[in-house]
Amino acid sequence: MSLNTIWNIYWDGKYNSSGFCGHKRINDIPDLIEMLKMRDPDGDAEFVISREDMANQNLTMSVTNNQWFLYFFPEDDTVCGFQSLGDDKDNNGMTHMPAGCNIEVCNYTLVTSEVALKVACEFIETGEMPSCIKWEEL
Repeated sequence: MSLNTIWNIYWDGKYNSSGFCGHKRINDIPDLIEMLKMRDPDGDAEFVISREDMANQNLTMSVTNNQWFLYFFPEDDTVCGFQSLGDDKDNNGMTHMPAGCNIEVCNYTLVTSEVALKVACEFIETGEMPSCIKWEEL
């Protein structure tokens, strides 16, 4: 992580109900990992990680039942963004991610906690779209 780069993490819980929300600067990888452990009372959360000098580019991470949905918004606004692709590519079922944006996502986009942490760490180390997982452009 570049010493001159300022990273922010924003978090939110259940849509309009939990009061679980906030913002903090991230100083290092252990600080990031500690923040990503936070959950609302029901165990759900949504996080947005961004560089202060590139506010449009961010990594959004939603978690429920230890399943993570990741969405990468590039600085280039001609691209809508990218969603994570998990290991269960044939599972077309849906999972409700109640925190933050309160969305339904395809199960094939879900990744494990271990993968989500690896993606978040790579994002703040490089400032670019993480390459440690596969993405699907939207």
